[in-house]
This record gives sequence, C-alpha cells and structure tokens, in this order.
Amino acid sequence: MELIAAGRASQIFDLGDDRVLRGFTAGGDAPREALVMRCAHAHGYPVPRVLDVADDALVLERIDGPTMNGSMRRRP
Repeated sequence: MELIAAGRASQIFDLGDDRVLRGFTAGGDAPREALVMRCAHAHGYPVPRVLDVADDALVLERIDGPTMNGSMRRRP
C-alpha cells in the first residue's frame, strides 16, 4: 500500500482499483464518519462512496480532484 496523504487524525493509502484506505491514527470514529459521509452523499454532496467500515478505518472510493482545503483557500 502506498501512502498518498496524511494529516493529524488519519492516513490515506492507495489500495488500487479506485479505492483508498483511510486509517484513523488519533482515535477517530470510523462508523460515525461513514454515517456522515453516506448522509452527505445521499443529499448530493460530492463525497467518496463508503465501500467498507472497520472500527479504525474506512475503505472509500478514490476521487481525484481539488481538496476541500485547496478550494477554501481559493474561495474563503
């Protein structure tokens, strides 16, 4: 697995086949995060589809494009 991003609370690894693993490093709540992401997706917000959930990780659809942080810096 190739590490493609890291932050204060999680690391993102490329799993291939347009999938990524988001592993929580700071006690994140993966089932809660999955619930929020599925709700956002159901209401048309552009978030990755949740493919699998574990206690400390999510497998997500890989979406390439600008990051939310980058967008916010361009249009605060």
